[in-house]
Amino acid sequence: MSRLKRDIAERKVRKIIRRTRVRELTGASDPSFWRWERAGTFPKRIRLTESGAVGWYEDEILEWIHSRIRAVGKRPPGVAPAAPRPQG
Repeated sequence: MSRLKRDIAERKVRKIIRRTRVRELTGASDPSFWRWERAGTFPKRIRLTESGAVGWYEDEILEWIHSRIRAVGKRPPGVAPAAPRPQG
């Protein structure tokens, strides 16, 4: 087995995904990525070329998505659940 294949199999090589795939995975827009990156709550982009092409490490994006899913539905301590909405 070649070293590259072995490194990939051992996950030493990280996959870089481009903006389109990040949009597909997150459902978010470019301005959202920018805001979240500035706030330090989203993985930092990687500059791929001098002309401005960027990407993100796939494992970091998937970890970020997983952390967002697990956070849904949690309330801060002492905050009561919302009252049910009237149906009609």
